[in-house]
Amino acid sequence: MEDKMMIIDPHVHMSSRTTDDYEAMAAAGVVAIIEPSFWLGQPRTQVGSFQDYYSSLVGWEPFRASQFGIHHYCTIGLNSKEANNEALAEQVIELLPLYVHKQNVVAIGEIGYDDQTPAEDKYFRMQLEMAKELGMVVQVHTPHRDKKAGTLKSMEVCLEHGLDSIASGN
Repeated sequence: MEDKMMIIDPHVHMSSRTTDDYEAMAAAGVVAIIEPSFWLGQPRTQVGSFQDYYSSLVGWEPFRASQFGIHHYCTIGLNSKEANNEALAEQVIELLPLYVHKQNVVAIGEIGYDDQTPAEDKYFRMQLEMAKELGMVVQVHTPHRDKKAGTLKSMEVCLEHGLDSIASGN
């Protein structure tokens, strides 16, 4: 019998994938995944939608993955794209401590910059401080536009906040 390679996917958004994808991943040798919380494609309009999403990441998705022998881990954070609705962002920041201590949460993320606005900077820094206080790592989102400037700015801000290394997302 041939030994199968064991694969860990460090960045996959399974909330937007079908159960067939879990089956295919298991067949290919995937044994563990990390699912970063992310922008769902349209703006969320109330804190309850974040609560439902985070609950899925710490509850439903680990169960669904386990049906195929895959360990599901996730990151929880306020995505940079959603930081620009400051009234909602404030509520989400207050919600995060309810989730970041869950068993399968391995980092605060994806956080960082999208359009590199003052609001994105404010909430990026708040989450870096939260991670520091909790002794957690962060997963940094690099912007889709002006990626070089955004990545350099992310690195500078992380260093400014006393983080000496970062894991970068797309």
